[in-house]
Amino acid sequence: NTASASLVRYSACHSDKLYIWVYVLMLISILWACSIFSNIIHCTAAGSVAMWWKHGSSGEGAHNHLSVQHDIPTSSFINAIATDIGSICYGSLFVAIVKGMRNVTTFLIHQMGALQKSPAVNRNALGSCCSMLSVYIMKIFEYILLVIDYLLEYFNRYAFTYVSVYGYDFTRASK
Repeated sequence: NTASASLVRYSACHSDKLYIWVYVLMLISILWACSIFSNIIHCTAAGSVAMWWKHGSSGEGAHNHLSVQHDIPTSSFINAIATDIGSICYGSLFVAIVKGMRNVTTFLIHQMGALQKSPAVNRNALGSCCSMLSVYIMKIFEYILLVIDYLLEYFNRYAFTYVSVYGYDFTRASK
């Protein structure tokens, strides 16, 4: 009986830590999926414009020109989900990880702020100073992640354009 009670307490103690990691991984996977869908749309649009620029604006007859224009978005979408999907997933993973870290950091800052405002917290001078310092450090870390996120989004747009227009892989396109 005591062994089973000890096992229950042991598994309950470690399951909370497991749930936190599961939540973080689920958050990153949802952000990754959203980033993939967004970048598929971006690659489809960039590929459509590039195909139109190469083939659709030649002006060789109205009937051929019209049929080529209708096939351009479809073939660009198929190209994005068939040949460029590996590069899209790879590039989107970095954005998802940084966005996930930003969301977790923002959550921790809010939790630390709520803990400081709680009347049940012991308000000695050293504890208050350390908790304020940790909040400021977390806010600095959040700002750094914000800048990294902005830069990743900015440069990924150009990299994904190169992926869809020239057929480069993500690492070659991002150089």
